[in-house]
This record gives sequence, structure tokens and C-alpha cells, in this order.
Amino acid sequence: MASGARNLPLVPGLDADFELLRELGHGGMAVVYLARERATGREVALKLIRAQFAEDEEVLARFTREAAMVAQLQHPCIVPIHAVRELGDGSVALVMERVPGRTLRESITYGGPFPPGRAEQVLRDIAQALGHAHARGIVHRDVKPENIFVDEETGRAWLADFGIARPIQGDSQLTLTGVAIGTPTYMSPEQIDGPDIDGRSDLYSLGLVGWEMLSGKRPWAGESLYSIIYRQKHDALPPLDSMRGDIPERLLVAVEGLLEKDRTVRWASAEAFLAQLDAAHPTPRRPPPAVPATAPAPTETVQYRRPGREEVEVLLPASASRNRKSYVLTTLVVLVAIALAWLYRTHRVGSSETAIALAADSAPTLRVDPAPPSAVPPAVGVIGGQAGQQQSAPQPTGSASAALPVDTPATTTGDRRRTITFDSASTAAQAPPATAQHPPAARQHARTTADDSTPPATTPDSTTVPVATPAPNVTPHGVNGEATPAASAAVRFAIATGGVDSCLLTPDGQAYCWGGNDQGQLGNGSETRASKPVAVSGGLRFASLSPGLSHSCGTTRSGEGYCWGANEHGQLGSGTRTSSATPVEVAGSWSFRIIETGLSHTCALAQDGGAYCWGNGASGRLGDGETSDKPTPTPVAGDRRFVQLAVGWNHSCALDGGGTAYCWGSNDAGQLGDGTTTDRATPTAVSGGHRFVAIAAGGAHTCALTTDGTAYCWGRNSDGQLGDGSTTSHPSPEAVATSTDFAALTAGGVYSCAITTGGRAECWGRNSDGQLGDGSTSNRTRPVPVAGNHAFAAIHAMGAHTCGTTSAGESFCWGYNVEGQLGDGTRTHRTTPVYIEKPTT
Repeated sequence: MASGARNLPLVPGLDADFELLRELGHGGMAVVYLARERATGREVALKLIRAQFAEDEEVLARFTREAAMVAQLQHPCIVPIHAVRELGDGSVALVMERVPGRTLRESITYGGPFPPGRAEQVLRDIAQALGHAHARGIVHRDVKPENIFVDEETGRAWLADFGIARPIQGDSQLTLTGVAIGTPTYMSPEQIDGPDIDGRSDLYSLGLVGWEMLSGKRPWAGESLYSIIYRQKHDALPPLDSMRGDIPERLLVAVEGLLEKDRTVRWASAEAFLAQLDAAHPTPRRPPPAVPATAPAPTETVQYRRPGREEVEVLLPASASRNRKSYVLTTLVVLVAIALAWLYRTHRVGSSETAIALAADSAPTLRVDPAPPSAVPPAVGVIGGQAGQQQSAPQPTGSASAALPVDTPATTTGDRRRTITFDSASTAAQAPPATAQHPPAARQHARTTADDSTPPATTPDSTTVPVATPAPNVTPHGVNGEATPAASAAVRFAIATGGVDSCLLTPDGQAYCWGGNDQGQLGNGSETRASKPVAVSGGLRFASLSPGLSHSCGTTRSGEGYCWGANEHGQLGSGTRTSSATPVEVAGSWSFRIIETGLSHTCALAQDGGAYCWGNGASGRLGDGETSDKPTPTPVAGDRRFVQLAVGWNHSCALDGGGTAYCWGSNDAGQLGDGTTTDRATPTAVSGGHRFVAIAAGGAHTCALTTDGTAYCWGRNSDGQLGDGSTTSHPSPEAVATSTDFAALTAGGVYSCAITTGGRAECWGRNSDGQLGDGSTSNRTRPVPVAGNHAFAAIHAMGAHTCGTTSAGESFCWGYNVEGQLGDGTRTHRTTPVYIEKPTT
């Protein structure tokens, strides 16, 4: 069994036929594992009942019912169940199709709002799946982004988890009338009421999913449990056309028709909704009644039940009147909800805290999935001058007042510019004779170490590029804004962020990581999260380190490449598709300068400047002219030699020795910068003729610095991540709206950050979790300073949190922290930088 499969259970009755590879996800009553069928080698998803519910007759009955119902549903957009296996302990396991992609929740969280066309395709796929189920008398009852998978290879959306579905006629043995089961954020008003429901309830949930895809915001984020339930019944969400102006009218009408509170004026069926999407002219915004209305009960009773036997009834007022009786009742409800939250917070199910969410960006779930840890309200306190959050680590003495000089001696034109040479004859940029495919470079053991501050030698044929003078110890170029060897002698510690984790590199090359570890991306041999730094296994000494969304890679000082974590597309480069929780060497005799990781692909620069990629090849993101996966390094097409590399989620970019930027891969939002939205399977020049000295790639956008310190960004701009003062996407470079000169920059999922020539960090874009570090959670379409007046030498982002290193070698992180990726020992989001204690080396 691979090291990434350590600590997985042995399941009597399954172990002989299936090899468990890793956990894919878990809910309140079940865990889903990725497994390989021993006889055929086929990868499947195994859904197992948690041990504590193996003797629960109701849970077993629900599993059996799910299998029986899904067996009736043969549809290309419904995740099929291949078999039901009875286990030795009397429980059952479902053997399901494994979808090669991510949940819609992950896609929205890290990628931001969907383009209208892509959102419409997901809605079409799921509507067709629901129509198929409804025609056979089955209501899903839990349609939400977590239960929708998007196939990375085909783009098709799949509906999963019929665990709480039931026949439209009802099932009195398993679900009593008056008991609401589902996820409140996505429940229809009639589902909250509890009586029998029909397919129109699923359509309302689909409307909420559509609204979230197009807005990028969770419905009623930040509201309490009671408030969410009340709003589902009485309040409308903000109109989508008030949030963005590029949604076609027919799509607006179709989604609004799904969101009607009164089911009698909602779209009567999935077919009616699909007909609206296909209509040449939009129908009136309120669909005509389809069935007689049902009189509402004067008081609604909702019965909540967590896994186990405890039940709590919450009475909701029947009207919105604000009389004294209603006020007292509301207060009692809120107190009950808070008590439930505390009870759920202290009850652990598996590796997740179970909680009814009362805080921002929560998706409280009833009876099925534990709420995310981010749902727990932060303790009241002060951190970095920010009220409302608990300080967990002391700020280093004097760090807040440290400052770096803005101006440095001029060496070229102007008093704030100097000359950076890209040496075409040096190891970093030497270009051998052009060939169709460059061979692997011979491994050179005289590698630059993490403390080597010697710049490349200048030769007569060097390409000279004037750039804004960076502050001392701030590198004007690097990989996604990280410190390069030229700056690392003073920086001492280098820090980088992944999707849900972070890593730190010590001066002697030891690697430490912390945060989410569900796929072994921390590299310590386990799959258990860590809120403090843990050492990467193997005793390797690294010269560079790059955490990705679910895998990480690094290069040793002698040029070997090592990767660990998820490997379903071959992104570890080991020649297999077996995940590993410890570092495995990249196949082949390579000598790499740098390795960069993306969503599910990896790219590297060899010593000779040749670019190589491996892993997921969809949309041409490997740059080899094809769209197929490659489990070992494959040369990027062409004979170009590059000096810098930036890998985004689904695209890659690089700079040649003359400062020209090239990009390849997914281009649905214009992130390749060539003026189109057409995917490119080979490197394509960024338009505009700019000469760049640094480049960074994010979720679906790219940013770069020109020779005079001006920042340009292009691609998706739904949350202002391009920094041009708007939320309009651009397929070619647009200048960031600031007069500040920048010396380094980085790109997260849907935001960007940069370091000024004076060492100040500034960020822009989405800020829902405080990832901009300005003390707020408000999105910014223009750069805003990171709080604390720290003098940063390096900054890095990948998902929804940011980390940086100061010129004094201190490390700080801020933003999303549900997996402990900020390294402060908590799982509380931070809107200002929090100091990270360095590991003892």
C-alpha cells in the first residue's frame, strides 16, 4: 500500500477486492474513500458507514434505500452505484463511480464566480439529472455545491449523494412528517415546513446553486441558523443583474424562476427550466402557476437531529411581524441555536468538528454533514489592532514599526531604478541550439543553496532590463513572488502557501508544512491536519518548495525533484497515479532549478531553461500540444528557454530572457493574456509587447511586473483580482490602478498581492476570509495596504490565505484558516497578519 494510504482502515469483506488509497470526503454518517479494484485496477469511490452507526438500523436502511433508488437512475449526470456490498459487521458499503474532478464547492471557493456559459452548462447537467430522478418519483432533497462534482476532463457536472433522497410519495418508516432533513442554506421553504415535497423543492435548491455560481457568494453568508431559515421562507436574495452585468437575460429569468418562494409559481419541472434556457426570447420573470397552492401552517416546526438520537425542535414565527411575542420567540430560538452550536462544537465526528454554523460563510447542515470548523465564531479579542478576533501568538517586538527605505542609489535611468541582467550565457538562461524537444539537463551538483546570494554573472550578450529598485532584500523577480536565492541570505526563512496548507523552508533546507492534509500534502507520512509546522519526511534538504492545491513539490540543492500528496492525474511525476504522503522522486535524471504546482498539474524549469510539465493535461495546461495526462515530465512544446515560471490552477506562464511572457492551458477567462478566451496547448505570447521581470498565476488570472515596476493583470476579474478598479474581466494585460511601484507580486485563487519598492505589502480582490490582510472582509478592486506596517521581503498566495516573510526573517500569515493553514495553532480566520513561530531546527 502506498504511503499516502497509511492509517486507512482494513474493512472486512472489502480488503480482498479493494485497496483503499485515500479519503475523498466524509459526512455525519459516512466516509467516502478512493479505492482501486484489485482485479481490474479500476479506481472507484467506496462509501462506508461510520463505525458508530454500523448498528443503527435507520442509517443502514437509508444506505440500502439510497442504493435501491440510485439503481433506478441510469443517467450520464448522476454518479452511478456499481454494487452494494454487505460487510462482516452487518453494515453495507456502496461501490460508486469515481468522478475525476472536484466538487462544485471547491471550484467556487477557489475559482470564484463562474462565467455565465460555464454556470449554465452545470445547471443544464444537474437539471437533466433531477428531471430523470423526478420522472421516477425520487426527490433528492440535498442539492448543494458539495453534492455536485465537475469532471475536470469533460466539464460535465454530476449529481451525487442520494443518501437523504426519498420517493415523492414519502417513506413513513424513515422520515416522519414534520421533520426537516437537509442543508438549511439550500433548503426550499416547503422543505423547511416539513410536509411532503415534490421535485420543485430540488429546483429551488438548484436555483440557489445557480445564484452562488454566478455571484461567487454563499446564500446568506454570515447569517445565524435561525436567520437563514427565516430568510429562506420570506426574503429574496440580491438580484444577480445588480451584481454583474454579463449574464444573459434568459439565464437570469431561468434562475429567478427557480428561486420563487411559492412553489406554485416556480418552474413546474426541470423540463420547464431547461425550456427557458433554450428559449430565444425570455418569458416574464414570474412563471405561471402549475399546481394549486397549499395554505401555510400558522406556525412552522422544524425538527433538527444530528447523527445519534438527540433531537431539538425549533419553532419559527409564522409571520414577519415584530410584536413582543414574536421578539421573545425569536430570542428563544437564537438561544437554542447557540446552545446547539456549542453542543455540536464539542462533539467530534471523525476528523471534523460538528457544529451548527452561526458565523460567516457557513453552510449549516442538518442531520447529514458536519458544519465546517470555520462556522465556530471566533473568540473576542484583539490581534494586530483588529477587534473581534482572538490573538493566539505574540507579535515580535518592534516588527510593527520596522520600515525599509524607499529609495536606493540609481544605476540606470531615474533615482528608483536599477539594472537586472538576464544572462543568456549563464546557467539560468543559457539557450542551447534549437531542437524540437530539449533533452533533460545533466544533473549539476554545484547547485545554488538557499543562502547563496551571488547574482548571475553578466556577459556581453546579456539582456539588460531596467526595473524599479526593490527595497533591500526584496527580490525583483521570483516564482510567484517568493524569495529567490538573491534575497534569501537575509530573509533566512522562505514561506509559501498552498490551497489549504503552507510550507516553510529553513536556511539549511529543511521543509516544514502545516494545515490541511487530507491527501498527504504535508508530506509527513500521515493524512492528519496540523495547525503548527511539522517536518516533511525523508531528511531531504530543499532549495525550493511549492505547495499546490492538494500536492506539493520541491527541488533539492542538487536539482532532484520530489513531490507528495494527491496523484490521480500523475501530478507527482513519479510515473504512477499512486498518491503518497511522503516525498517521492520525480521520474528521470533531471536537474531542476524550480518546480511549481497547480490544481492537478506540475511544471518545472531545468537547469538549461527548458520547461517541463506533468499531471493533468486537460485544456492543454502541460503545454506539450496535447490534452492528455502525463505521469512523468514532458517537454513544453517549442525551443524557448525561460528564466521564470508561474503555475496557476489550470494554466501556466513563463518569462524568457528578454522579458516576453508566454502562457498556455485553460483560457476561459482570458488568463493567458493573448486577447482571446481560447485554450492553448502550446506557449502563446501575452499581448501588448510588455517586457516583464516577474510573473504570477492564480486561479483564473495572471499578473506580472514590467521593467518600471508597473503591475499588469489579466483574466477573470469577478472580485477585483485584476486591481484595475473594476470587476470586468480582461483577456489582455490591464494596468493595476495605483501609482505605486512594485518589486514582487503573487496571485491567489481570486485575489492578488504585491510588495512595493519600500517593502510594504498591498493586496486586492476577494477578501471574504481576510486574505487581503487589511483588517476587513470587504472585496477591493484596487490595492490596499496589509495591516501592521511590516517590511516584507517575500509574499505568497495560492488559495485563500496569504503568507509573507519580512526582511528580518519573521513569518506572518493571514486569511482563510479552516484547516489551520495559518500556522498560529487555531482554525480561526485572520484579517490581519498573525506571527508564525518558526520551528526549532
